[in-house]
Formats: sequence, C-alpha cells, structure tokens
Amino acid sequence: MSVDVLSIAADGALDLRIAESIATDARTLQSYTCTVYGNTMVVCPAVPAPSQAEWILMSYLGRQFVDAAPWDAQHHWKREEKTGRYSLSEDFTLLPASNDKRAMIRESKSVQVSNGGFNTQREDVLITYDRSMEIPDSIHDDFTTTGEGQDTGHETFDFKLQKDSFASGTAQ
Repeated sequence: MSVDVLSIAADGALDLRIAESIATDARTLQSYTCTVYGNTMVVCPAVPAPSQAEWILMSYLGRQFVDAAPWDAQHHWKREEKTGRYSLSEDFTLLPASNDKRAMIRESKSVQVSNGGFNTQREDVLITYDRSMEIPDSIHDDFTTTGEGQDTGHETFDFKLQKDSFASGTAQ
C-alpha cells in the first residue's frame, strides 16, 4: 500500500490518498482520497469503498494518534460510538515498553454491525508507533467476524513501514 498525505484539513485531520498493490496484479488497484483523524475515525467515499486492509491502516494514520490521546493514569483511553448502523468500542493501552521515541499500543476493538450478516467484529491490534514522525512503524491486527448463524471468519493483517519520504527531512 502507498499513502500520500495531501493536506491538513481545517479541523486538523489529514487528507490522504491510499492505493493498494497486490503482488499477483500487474497494476495498482483504485486509489481513494479519505480524511483521517487522530481518534481512528476515517471518512471515505461509500461507493466504491477502500478494502478492509486499507481501512485498518488509515485508522492509525491520523495526526497525534498517540500524543494527543486522552490517556488516563493507568495508560488507557477508550473511544465509543453508537449509531443506528453500528456500535463501536475501542480500548487502547500504552504498554510498558513505550518510551519517548516509540509507543507500543495494544487495542481491543469490538463492533456490532446491524447489517443482517456478519454482525460482530473483534480485533486485537498491536501497534509500534514512531512518536517523532507521528506514524506507525508496524501494525499487527487479528480480525474476527461472527455472523448470526455463528459463521466465523478470521483474517490477520500485518503492516510494516517500508519507506517514509519525510524521514530524510525532504518530502518526495
């Protein structure tokens, strides 16, 4: 996947473009322009929509995801959102291995979706985050879905930063 930061929106969010390449395809899939926030919220076009992997990656690219988070005294913060279509709960823990340069974060995420199919989604996520560049170096996400008939699905997503054009101090 490649992600290009296009601009900073008036509300502080990042506008970015994401595109996914699959090794067996000769060309990159469609790109999407989305807005991402530091609280993991992502706003993208509904149709066509980015892939599940693209959604997961974008949710951790918002500005100040770690340093502006509302951490409590036990190094936790939680985000909850309820609409007529879904109920979301994200619980973040800053792990003891964190320091001034790197943050290690575990997220436990649960989504109840009212779509008549796979209606429960659970994720266990481990994020290694570069505090100086405000980007994740790696993300490991175990994603499980369960449907009304107890049908289940499981996917694992592993992301690793390969190249950052800002790391050298000159954007490309």
